[in-house]
Amino acid sequence: MMRFRRVVPRGLPVIGLTFALFVWPEVALAGKKECVRAFDDGQRAQSDHALRKARDAFLACASAECPAVLRADCGKALDEVRAAIPTVVLSANDGEGRDVVARVTIDGVPVTDALDGIAKEIEPGPHKIRFEPAPPFVVVELDVVVKEGEKNRRIAATLAPPKKVEPKVGEARDVPEAPPPTRSALGYAVPAGLGAIGVTGLVVAVASKVALDGRVDDLRATCAPTCSQDERADASGMLVRTNVALVVGLSALGLAVASWVLFSPSSTRSQRPLAVLTW
Repeated sequence: MMRFRRVVPRGLPVIGLTFALFVWPEVALAGKKECVRAFDDGQRAQSDHALRKARDAFLACASAECPAVLRADCGKALDEVRAAIPTVVLSANDGEGRDVVARVTIDGVPVTDALDGIAKEIEPGPHKIRFEPAPPFVVVELDVVVKEGEKNRRIAATLAPPKKVEPKVGEARDVPEAPPPTRSALGYAVPAGLGAIGVTGLVVAVASKVALDGRVDDLRATCAPTCSQDERADASGMLVRTNVALVVGLSALGLAVASWVLFSPSSTRSQRPLAVLTW
């Protein structure tokens, strides 16, 4: 029977010995330094009451890669920090017990877009919690002080819609401004027509007066004071026509002004805000 013998390369023991003597101690030393640094960072963060940062540091030095003695100290510190980290349960309602969906920020940092009833970790100390609901609800900000070791503290915000302030008895309130009214076509046509008649009447009256003055001058120059009845009647007729044209012109212009006011938009006065007293 043939026997096989495992052949080990001659250089392999030398390589392993070199790694054990030189490389491995350096790696172990570097890992130990990282563990010690994490422990120091955790202690500083714990002293500054940055408990979540301290927890992360103690988690790093409590890992299996760190020396056993250091792991024990880190594990003990980790338990202390975990017990000291406060938690809050956020909620919002409409004032009648119904839940309201709201976005929440703590000290300006977004925490959640929808309240889910799950406890949230928070650093101890004063905080400004802002609830931002959808309309018609209004934003609410709460100033709270959270204590170390406080667990599942319930923080509820009442997000009531804005209340309408009713005027008090005898207090003036503004009536909303009405849209500006517009003048109808009739409101333009009637005043324009009467105005045209009035202007025409005045023109006729002026022309008739000029003609009458000329006729009177002719009569005075030719036959006065012995003018015939027909000549005097003709002058009198011109005077009547002048007076009639004058009266018609002035009356038409007066009616044009009156119709302009009459056909003006009826709600013109409502364009100005009115102060109404409530009793």
